[in-house]
Amino acid sequence: MKLDRKLCMGFMRALLTISIGISLPGCSLTGEAFSGYVLEQGTESPIEGAIVVAGWKGHVATWAHGRTVCYHVETAVTDSNGRFHFPAWRKDISEKWQKNVRFERVSVDIYFPAYELSSRLSEGVYSLEPFVGGQKKRIEYLKEFEISLRGCRSRSAGESSLIPVYRALYNEVKGLDKVDEAESAANAFLAGIDVIELGYDEGLRRAVERTGRNGEGR
Repeated sequence: MKLDRKLCMGFMRALLTISIGISLPGCSLTGEAFSGYVLEQGTESPIEGAIVVAGWKGHVATWAHGRTVCYHVETAVTDSNGRFHFPAWRKDISEKWQKNVRFERVSVDIYFPAYELSSRLSEGVYSLEPFVGGQKKRIEYLKEFEISLRGCRSRSAGESSLIPVYRALYNEVKGLDKVDEAESAANAFLAGIDVIELGYDEGLRRAVERTGRNGEGR
């Protein structure tokens, strides 16, 4: 039986189209847009200038139990109404493990000088309250906040978006320079910026030159 050439070419084009359609979802990672508000606890007044950190978390299956990873991170700053917005995003897969990510949740952390996260009042509405406890406890709080950011510290996740948060942490802790722990915390935040901007090896080298110690510290 002799097959028609045009029919064969059409069949091959159809197969190619189907194969491309199947492979496209595995070629990129995506996230939906979302917005919210940051208010002061008690007064419910909008807080302008708060830095909101959104981390897209997902599960990656392994031969054992699998693990949760942060595969995308962004920051946004609240406006005069306390509103923040994250646009929808899409990016190409750059590492093999990303092909197996199953979305779980978007984590939200919020930083504002001299305040701490109090609660989520409703879906997309968060409240902050003035921090109480003294300067030493504030430094410990800022250090714990920075540690929580490290889960999204990778180039593939977009860690450069975290630099404004690190600068804000550094600026606040420098205002507490009469406390012994303030200098080490400030150096740790600067080391975080160095590693993000320069890469791990060069960033660590600069941190060691500045402090004479190894590592970002805790």
